[in-house]
Amino acid sequence: MNAAEGYADVLALQGSYEEANLAYTQAVELGSISALGKQTILSGDLERLAQHSFTPELHPWAQGTQAWLLAQTGELTAALNLAQTALAESEAAARANLTELVQTLKAGKRPGEYGVWLQRFVKAVLQGGISAFGLLEMPPVMTNIIKIIVRKNGLKLPEIAAALNQVPQDTQKILDEMVAKGYIQQVQNKKEVLYKARFGRKADRTLSSDIWSALDN
Repeated sequence: MNAAEGYADVLALQGSYEEANLAYTQAVELGSISALGKQTILSGDLERLAQHSFTPELHPWAQGTQAWLLAQTGELTAALNLAQTALAESEAAARANLTELVQTLKAGKRPGEYGVWLQRFVKAVLQGGISAFGLLEMPPVMTNIIKIIVRKNGLKLPEIAAALNQVPQDTQKILDEMVAKGYIQQVQNKKEVLYKARFGRKADRTLSSDIWSALDN
């Protein structure tokens, strides 16, 4: 797992699915196959789910996702068949959730909103990858900057300063420090300089409690 995927997992666990999607996109660009699978499951798009090939770990969850979404459209028989297939192939992490889904469908009931299933997937699958995420411990203002620029996939100094309610000179000092420490990078875009999160080089570092607190806020 690269650091971008680890960061995306953290964002997904916090319920920040839009930011997670952007971070998964960067992880895919860095060569992660599993990140694309997670991103596809988060999308809740039946067509994408049917076309994508998932890793063995994610495959039962993907089938369960399809079953859940089909059931919401009223296709209970197709959903049940798919959920049973997924259950037969599943391991411990997915089995309990798939068993409950199968029982619900056998009773002729529709499952709840997709967000319910998504939360179960996130907690069961993504929790294990957090310790691999590679950000150093940093002040809350820096984690806030990371979230801001990941959400927009890169921002200019005035935009970051405005988001922080700071004067550009104060924000520039923080950005310079973050660039020096490898948290973010400057990217030349025509005549403008964008700041983007820098992933993929620090995956051996662990996620600190301070980062959890910052992400919670």
